[in-house]
Amino acid sequence: MEKKIIQRNKLRSFWQILLKLVVLIVVLELLLALKASWDIQRIVAEMPKVEVKTPIKPVIAKKPVVKHKKVVYVKPTGQALEIAIKVSKETGVSQETISRIMFAESEYIATASHLNKNKTRDHGYFQINDIHISTAKKMGIDIFTPEGNAEYAIYLIKTYGLSPWSASKSKWNKV
Repeated sequence: MEKKIIQRNKLRSFWQILLKLVVLIVVLELLLALKASWDIQRIVAEMPKVEVKTPIKPVIAKKPVVKHKKVVYVKPTGQALEIAIKVSKETGVSQETISRIMFAESEYIATASHLNKNKTRDHGYFQINDIHISTAKKMGIDIFTPEGNAEYAIYLIKTYGLSPWSASKSKWNKV
């Protein structure tokens, strides 16, 4: 029985020592973590201070203000001139009127595009509307090319006169 008591005491001592070692290891790990934290705090403290001199204001999106510029008519040159001459010859409408329509509609920008309120788009020199795409395709005309845009304008002028451009008449009559 005495042996059992001695063995039990030895075992108890072993577990006590083991427990003390575990506690010591945990304490050491905590100290290392604190040291690392202190190092980080020291590094942060040594960083240069940055002062914001002006307060940051939130950006509030505003609706864009459209400023209408005074349009000064210029005569066409290059491809625009060639197209104006072609359309004029084939329709009998003066080159000056055709040029003014082209300028009022697209300012001679062959790739001009305009989104209308009804969600359709106008394209090219003559601002041919999307509603004409299917008819133009049936005729073998691509209104998205400068030449096709002019061909379809010729068709419209021969069929309807200048009425397809009546919405912009106040512009091309003045330009």
